[in-house]
Amino acid sequence: MAQHVALVPRLTYSQGLLDKVAGQLSAELAQVRRLSTGKITSAERDIMLCFESVVIVKQQLSDIKSLSDMSGRVIDTIPAVRAVSAKLSCMMPSCSRLLCELAIYLGSIAADSAILSGVPVRTSRYGGKSWHLLDKAKTVTDSKLRKLQANI
Repeated sequence: MAQHVALVPRLTYSQGLLDKVAGQLSAELAQVRRLSTGKITSAERDIMLCFESVVIVKQQLSDIKSLSDMSGRVIDTIPAVRAVSAKLSCMMPSCSRLLCELAIYLGSIAADSAILSGVPVRTSRYGGKSWHLLDKAKTVTDSKLRKLQANI
């Protein structure tokens, strides 16, 4: 049990990083919209996609209920976090750095929780679930953009 407790602060810190990134993305999106000429720009679309991806990753981490749940759920989020970080590297480098830090934390949580629970890490499926998370974020973003476009 003491070993399990050592993972909780890292998971909490990781969720805090996601909150910080989501806040920065939300502020940037508001700024882009303020400067908008009424047409949805690629920057607005990219920021919305990254924001929705971060929300979905946070949701995935919030759904962790046990130690045996942890390694599988966490490892599925790492490629999504890295993809969002890469997308933001030029546009919002501070967010990208936070997401790089997050990916490192998530990797250590996944490895440690797998060792502690005795659950093998299946790297062959690494990325499959993550791309599903990104597809879900894209679907949500597209839906919101359609609604936004209809209101303009």
